[in-house]
Amino acid sequence: KMPQWEIFPPVIAGVKTIAERQGELWERTRSMEQQDHDFRRWHLRQPCDPKAECKEYTTAWMSYTTAVWELVQQRRAEHDNQFLVERAAERYNRPPPEAPAHLLPAPEPAPEPQPEKPPFRIVPHHSGFAPGVDEMNLNRLNSQLEEEELLAKLARSGPMEPKPKPDPQPQPEKPPFRVVPHHGKFAPGVAEMNLNHLAAELDDELYLAKMERDRELERQQKQEKSQ
Repeated sequence: KMPQWEIFPPVIAGVKTIAERQGELWERTRSMEQQDHDFRRWHLRQPCDPKAECKEYTTAWMSYTTAVWELVQQRRAEHDNQFLVERAAERYNRPPPEAPAHLLPAPEPAPEPQPEKPPFRIVPHHSGFAPGVDEMNLNRLNSQLEEEELLAKLARSGPMEPKPKPDPQPQPEKPPFRVVPHHGKFAPGVAEMNLNHLAAELDDELYLAKMERDRELERQQKQEKSQ
């Protein structure tokens, strides 16, 4: 075996020993003490106002504290705003909750297949007026029915008192009446496609008016017999 001083030699080339390092530390300590002594002597020669220095120190410390507190408040506000934005985005972007299977409505059964209907078709045909309808005298027939209905109403309401005739006054001579021929169509209010229906309604109204006149006549005859 090799002796310990050979394995760990006490002196290594290019490396300072412990004694050299202790000497450097001592010199450095003396230099720092001398600097402290010189600084104390210089500081004692300078004019000093403890109240002003205390006030200046307090002002500087409070300014620093205020700046730090404003920075903390700003960082806190930014963090809160960012948290609210992220929370709102998470709330709006989250998927809808899934309902349990037993709460979902039962699926509707598929509709049964229906037989296909044939296409609707209109068969054209030629139609005309019903027999007995005079298409040229429809307006005249309507006027006659209105006159009959008016007479029947007057008969039911009783005789009317004659109106006093006004004194005759000379009337200006009227020009002679002339008919100017012109080409025209059906009168307003007459539907060409419903003439048969109109004729049937007019027949019904005429029949009902006739029945009403017959009943009124029978009633008058019974009253005369009873008197």
